[in-house]
Amino acid sequence: MKKLRSLIPRRECWIPLAMCIIINMAVYYGGRLLTVERSYFVLALPLDNAIPLLPWTVLIYVLAFPTWALGFLVAAREERPVAYELLTADQIAKLCCLVVFLLLPTIMERPQVEGSGFGPWLLRLIYALDEPRMLFPSMHCMESWFCFRSAMRCQKTGRGYRAFCLISALLVCVSVVTVKQHVLVDIPAGIAVAELGLWVSRKTRAGRIYERLVPESWQQ
Repeated sequence: MKKLRSLIPRRECWIPLAMCIIINMAVYYGGRLLTVERSYFVLALPLDNAIPLLPWTVLIYVLAFPTWALGFLVAAREERPVAYELLTADQIAKLCCLVVFLLLPTIMERPQVEGSGFGPWLLRLIYALDEPRMLFPSMHCMESWFCFRSAMRCQKTGRGYRAFCLISALLVCVSVVTVKQHVLVDIPAGIAVAELGLWVSRKTRAGRIYERLVPESWQQ
């Protein structure tokens, strides 16, 4: 119980955490709205056709969401400069994704999901909820890689958690193509955008903006 309470973000991190959610929603839904009438590019390679559809890997794909939530909460536990730097890095990476989505909107053809059971049912549900548009770069891979890299940056995490984040990120990168939600080139693009966000945030010290936005009484 004590460990769970330690994950509750301090008030000084409420605003940057909220901005992560707001920007994510704006990129995901806004990008789709702004590109709905655009022509789309297909970036699939011949190798993509050789990758089998594995419906059971949708569990890895879906379990990425709570893993990201944990990653953000862990980042928010850090000292203020590190927490602000990491959370701002994620926001920068997402905005970079939006720029690419607008410049290079992509689409892919997904296969028919056959079979019964929980895996195929869940995958069909994912397909119904999430159109195969705006795929490059993969935000799934971006977020998972960001959680791993932020775990390496955090001082309050142990080797076990860092190993978990690395394994999780690698499995997510595999799952996005085995559930046919992405093509291969989307994976390195997602990782590259995460790295770019981290680099820009660190070099520009962009996280300092929250020193001004967060009320001083929250930073005591």
